[in-house]
Amino acid sequence: MVLRRGLLLTAAGLLIDLVLLLVWLTGNETPPIGGFGLTSLAQSLIIVGGSLVSFGVVSRFLRSR
Repeated sequence: MVLRRGLLLTAAGLLIDLVLLLVWLTGNETPPIGGFGLTSLAQSLIIVGGSLVSFGVVSRFLRSR
């Protein structure tokens, strides 16, 4: 359960980063409304998701023993 939620949060963060990258690659020099907020949200989602994934892997390993 924790592993799945962590993967979902990480994927959401990466998706936001991908969308912002595509906006930047189109040549739009001005960030979209809330662009800086979206980048910090994406990074936070990736960090929290990675932490949950790590916790999920460790707990699944310990539960199997």
